[in-house]
Amino acid sequence: MAMTAWDLARQTQGRFLLGLGTQVRGHIVRRFSSYWAGKPAPQLKEYIEAMRAVWDSWQNGTPLLYEGEFYKLSLMTPFFNPGPNPYGAPKVFLAGVGVKMTEVAGEVADGFLAHAFSTPKYLREVTIPALEKAIDDTELRAKADGWLESAAAYVVRHYSGEITTWITDTVERWDGVETSRKIELQVGRDLQFIRINGTIVGAMAGTAIHAIVQLAT
Repeated sequence: MAMTAWDLARQTQGRFLLGLGTQVRGHIVRRFSSYWAGKPAPQLKEYIEAMRAVWDSWQNGTPLLYEGEFYKLSLMTPFFNPGPNPYGAPKVFLAGVGVKMTEVAGEVADGFLAHAFSTPKYLREVTIPALEKAIDDTELRAKADGWLESAAAYVVRHYSGEITTWITDTVERWDGVETSRKIELQVGRDLQFIRINGTIVGAMAGTAIHAIVQLAT
């Protein structure tokens, strides 16, 4: 994975993004015939850290030494070292749904991919708090905001038809009088402010135009 991502980052001049995610036990064991350690979030965190240790050895000549619970790396021979990448190491995006995996994304990933079935309520109440828990400075918090914006954009790009249909169906069920009443209750003062200012600005603009016409004639 480290070598493939390194080559793709070089060939795409740094545009390549490595996306990672886990699967459930049934797929890992029965579909891929692999060992299930039972700790997907900690293991994937180590996987990313170990891979970055490899990239650091290629890019900066740092001796490879990674010691974790699941991965231990200490050998990098010249034959398997592709050398520095002029575009730097690839960015790593991590997909997550549950709290633990989302926290891992906040700790070690460059980006976060929310699942397509994540609702706005779930993003607000689960995803964002999990990312914020793992992020402890302003710069990283801004990065997390960017991840969520990207996730929202992804949903819009791929599910715009379904979203449009849902909005259309919802609006069609609205009662005009009842909707107007609710809007007045929710933003009454602001609405009145807009109306008053609109009237004043319109009157001033009309007066100015009238004066210009009169002077011109």
